[in-house]
Amino acid sequence: ELGTGGYRREGDANLCEACFATHVAKRCGACAQPLLDTMLTALGRTWHPDCFACERCRAVLGHGGGAKFYRGSGAFPVCEACFDARPQRR
Repeated sequence: ELGTGGYRREGDANLCEACFATHVAKRCGACAQPLLDTMLTALGRTWHPDCFACERCRAVLGHGGGAKFYRGSGAFPVCEACFDARPQRR
């Protein structure tokens, strides 16, 4: 018999929150912690909204959905201000 709350259905199994987080949940592209609630997908990764931040100035880009960003080095975002401030190549 299952207790009250704290379980998730995965296929034919009921998993407690801890087992779901350890064995099934996707991982954040920045902190590698399980994604259990709100998440976003960008740059080929899934992120906690608070972890989707500019790799240069650390401004959080993951709230509100309107922040313009660019791909930085690797698969991390760069905000528009930092992108515009980058040295110009000649």
